[in-house]
Amino acid sequence: MKKVSLLCRILLFTSSYTPLFIIYLVNDYNKAVKYWFINAWFDYTLLGIVILSTLTLTIFLIYYHKSNGIETFELVNIRNHDDQMISYIITYMLPFIYIQNATNIIINVIIIVTIGILYIRTNMIGVNPMLSIFGYHLFSIEYRKDNKSIPQIGIVISKKEYYEIHNATKVKITPIHKNIFYLKEVNYEDK
Repeated sequence: MKKVSLLCRILLFTSSYTPLFIIYLVNDYNKAVKYWFINAWFDYTLLGIVILSTLTLTIFLIYYHKSNGIETFELVNIRNHDDQMISYIITYMLPFIYIQNATNIIINVIIIVTIGILYIRTNMIGVNPMLSIFGYHLFSIEYRKDNKSIPQIGIVISKKEYYEIHNATKVKITPIHKNIFYLKEVNYEDK
C-alpha cells in the first residue's frame, strides 16, 4: 500500500482549517484600509494556504475516487463517525482568538502547529470538516481480508450514507494510508 506523503498529510491538515481561515479572512476584511486586508502579509499567506490545501484535498479525493487499487474485504461491523467532524470543529474555538498583534499570531500558530503534529502522528487524515462540506462521510469499520483472518479496524471515507452501507457484507475499498480507506462499492450478499 502506498503511503500518503508527509507534505500531502500536512496540506490535508491545513485544509481541515479552511473554514476557520476563511472566517478569519472575512473578519479581517476592511474596506476603509488601503490594503484589502488589515494584516495584508498574514492574510495573503493565509489565502495562499487555503487555496493550496483545498486544491490538494480536491486532487486527493479525485485520485482515490478514480484509483484502480481495489481490495475486497468482509465487513464485520461499521459505525458512523461523522460526529468526529463536529468534535474536530471544537478545536477551532481555541485558535479563533482575535489576531490583533504579533503575539496573538504567534500563539495561534503554535496552537495550530501542535494540533497539526497530533493530527498527522495519530493518522487523523479522515477527520476533516472539508470532507463533510464536499459530501463525504467517515466510518469506522471492522473487517476481515478473508473468512479465516482476525478482524482488523480501519477508517473509511465514503460518499455513501450510513444507511446505504450498514447492512453490507463485503466492501471494495482503496487503501489510502495505513488503516484509512476510500470506499468504492458495497455488496449485500449472505446477510
